Amino acid sequence: MTLLSQWGKPPQAITVKIDPSVDMNTPAVKQVEQMAPDAYFAYAAELLKVNGTHLTDQPTLARIKRLGIEAGQSFDLAKVDPVIRQALETAPGAAEKALITEWPKVGRTANGWVMNTDSGVYGANYLKHAAVAMFEIGMNLPKDSIYPDTAATPLDGHNNYVLHFAKGELPPVDEFWSVTVYDLHGFTVPNLTDRIHLGIEAT
Repeated sequence: MTLLSQWGKPPQAITVKIDPSVDMNTPAVKQVEQMAPDAYFAYAAELLKVNGTHLTDQPTLARIKRLGIEAGQSFDLAKVDPVIRQALETAPGAAEKALITEWPKVGRTANGWVMNTDSGVYGANYLKHAAVAMFEIGMNLPKDSIYPDTAATPLDGHNNYVLHFAKGELPPVDEFWSVTVYDLHGFTVPNLTDRIHLGIEAT
């Protein structure tokens, strides 16, 4: 990584400090799945201390404040009203079902491909944002990259696949084309050539 302020100067060593408490081996989604409700909501409250909210978040912040979760304050599930505690303890299971139901609605289907062309900026659509985080880790803006998916028909390495654009119908691109294959956890698929990008032939 090169800082613009160091452009043209001799390279300097950069020291990166890694927090030993951070699990660098377990996928992020799996770590969230393994969290108990009390740990999850306590951690969420701590994140609210260091990550500023947006104006569009204010209605939701007012609602979760009624649960005892307040921006800038720590949260202890054991100290809230028993009714609220019971609801929050059952929330992860209900949330997972809601996200699984939401995921097929995130993209649009065209010619057998499912494409997310309006992700990356979510506003107050927390359900969609969470579904993308659960199944795709995250997404760039559609103007930066598009993520086609074959949905119910997984890619099979025994087959040859062709992305064909008729002459004059190639979508405008100011940079380059590449295809990267990801698994269901949002990580690149291992292969014998150890390459993560597949070339595209446009005719």
